[in-house]
Amino acid sequence: MAGKIILHPNPAVPLQGDARNAAYALLSALLVSLFFVNGAASNAIAIIAFVAAWVLIVRDHRAGSLTMPPLNPVLLVFAIIISLRILLPPYGVTGAPPGAAITRILLLVGLYGLTLYVYTRLPFSHILWMIVSAAALCALAAIFAHMVIGHESRLEFFGRASHAIAGAGAIATGVTAAAALLFAAPSQDRTKWGILSLLGSMALLVAALYFTGSRGPILALSVALIATPLALRCRLPWLLIALAFGAWCLVSSFVLLEVPIKEALCPYVDLACRPSKRNDVWQATAQLIAQHPLWGSGYAFRFTQGVTHAHNAYLGMALHYGVPLLLLFIALMATALYQAAQIASAQTKFFVASTLVFANGYMGSDLSDPMRFFNTHYLFLWFPLFVALLSVKSDNGVAPTPRE
Repeated sequence: MAGKIILHPNPAVPLQGDARNAAYALLSALLVSLFFVNGAASNAIAIIAFVAAWVLIVRDHRAGSLTMPPLNPVLLVFAIIISLRILLPPYGVTGAPPGAAITRILLLVGLYGLTLYVYTRLPFSHILWMIVSAAALCALAAIFAHMVIGHESRLEFFGRASHAIAGAGAIATGVTAAAALLFAAPSQDRTKWGILSLLGSMALLVAALYFTGSRGPILALSVALIATPLALRCRLPWLLIALAFGAWCLVSSFVLLEVPIKEALCPYVDLACRPSKRNDVWQATAQLIAQHPLWGSGYAFRFTQGVTHAHNAYLGMALHYGVPLLLLFIALMATALYQAAQIASAQTKFFVASTLVFANGYMGSDLSDPMRFFNTHYLFLWFPLFVALLSVKSDNGVAPTPRE
């Protein structure tokens, strides 16, 4: 392997300039497609970036300058079985073309390739700075537009983040990236202007998140930033796993206890006054899961009255694909969290672990289906999950040190 660019980050191995430039371009395309462009243009940019990433990977592999990693077996099994489920009926809607939704899997395969290429070719601090910059610019533009021409009471953004809830997830990812740069970066990488920039960006992002009025993401982010460092300090992977699933339980409990919480807090906290409209759809979801526990109701199923989505990812997985696939998804998440707890780079570990904890809390009240089409959950759920699975351990049980 002498003279080759190995797959996993190794600061002793130099990278060619064109490889880094390509990685910067790919990550920029992903962030633009999420934060600033919507509709068909967003899809087109993302798909082009995904295809380009795999073309670069195949080219470098054939040239002998890249070693493909072993695919995590849990991820492989999950991908195969979820693909079979999506291909087979019921689809959840009458007249759905067989096989049409396989594009959902292909998009995630594309993101996996982009994550692999970017993670192995860029200093992780650069990745974090790019996420913070994109999120802060999006938040600044959204706040300005809201002040000038805004008609909605809740702050809305641009691109795939245009919906307040989806935008809250993307903006929260920017907060975790800024926190990782502030609190987990090597001391020699911290400068006065860098710290001031990050503090200003965090203040802007937190304000934008608050103005979305999205209570689940706000609560999930609070848990992630406060509890994740404590869990990581204990160096017990199972504790991080418990924290992540605990975040899902906590956010879900706030919905279940909506009535007493509203009675106690509504006079003092405006966010507590708005009804969540989740309890009824959760009851209907539970009833359908009981009717179709093994195979689910199909990827395209929607409720015809009231809230159309399950608004809870773990319930949604069972609703759409069946309980066995829900258990597989839980196993995949637990595997990623276990890997995240063992990443050697403190900065990378902080971002990946805290973002996955946030994602679990977010899935407690908002994201209905992790397998849905390209949206902001690709950034705060699948991107850190793939990074965690790509961070292999060395012989002594410690992951290689990523480029910082």
